[in-house]
Amino acid sequence: MNGDANAPNAGQSVFSRPPRAQSTPGPAARHAVAARSSATPSASVPDTQRPGISMPDAERRALEAQRRRGANWFYWMIVVFGILGERAVAGYRWAFVLGMVLYALDGCLFLLVRDWPALGFHVFALVMIGRGYVAARRLPSP
Repeated sequence: MNGDANAPNAGQSVFSRPPRAQSTPGPAARHAVAARSSATPSASVPDTQRPGISMPDAERRALEAQRRRGANWFYWMIVVFGILGERAVAGYRWAFVLGMVLYALDGCLFLLVRDWPALGFHVFALVMIGRGYVAARRLPSP
């Protein structure tokens, strides 16, 4: 058994840094905090978000129904892409093309909101699906 494991600073690497001291806010930040805390609660926070105040039942039911409808779109997208994937694996070229078009449109949403990692993943997936389409074109149709 190695006795160096319990030595001081044994778990630190050359990249470890000691924690930095927290800086105190300047006068402008203190003024902004004071201005926020002096505002009336009803002016800054809606009734539905304040602790201790519940949302009306009708509004809550409407929001829960909207959440369910929104979540169901995910299920339908999984079903659509699942069917297209199954058809593409079976060799149907139209499934590749339709799937790539739908996936590219989905990727355009990430371009609009400038979510670069998600857009990069969509581009990578489209390149891989495109490679599958090229291979499917070289094979005889089912």
